[in-house]
This record gives sequence, structure tokens and C-alpha cells, in this order.
Amino acid sequence: GVKIKAKVIGPLTNRTVCFTGTMVNKRQLLEKMAAEAGADVKSQVNKGLSFLVINDLDSTSSKAVTAKKLGTKLISEDEFLKLIR
Repeated sequence: GVKIKAKVIGPLTNRTVCFTGTMVNKRQLLEKMAAEAGADVKSQVNKGLSFLVINDLDSTSSKAVTAKKLGTKLISEDEFLKLIR
């Protein structure tokens, strides 16, 4: 059967987050923290993404370029951690 996950209410409810690049914390931990804060964690950048968490805000990686083109907000790992507190 189909299992429906209970919606988590938190500081990132109704937001989507994608992580890219090298982070201080392990990506798996950051993704878990985002989900526990109510975010929908994505593996790709696409229209409607709320935040791209990235180590270098001036990066020219494909995810960063796409996010900038789509108007997605790029934030650092530190900014992300402040958001979820």
C-alpha cells in the first residue's frame, strides 16, 4: 500500500532545499536536519526550489548557475543552520 508521511511543521515548512559542494557537516546529517525542520529535500535544482545550500556563494557549478538563473536563494551552511534554529 501507499504510506503517507506525516507533515513536519518547523521553520522550513513548505520550503525546498538542495545541498551542493563540500560542507563542514556531512550532507546526510544536513539533509536530515532540513527534513526535521519541515523542508522537502531535493537532489536537483529546479523551478520552485527555495534554497540552494552551497559552500562558495560565487561558485560557477552547474547547480549554482541554474539556481541563479531560476532566482533561487543561495545560502551558506551557516545561514542554513541559523534558519533551522
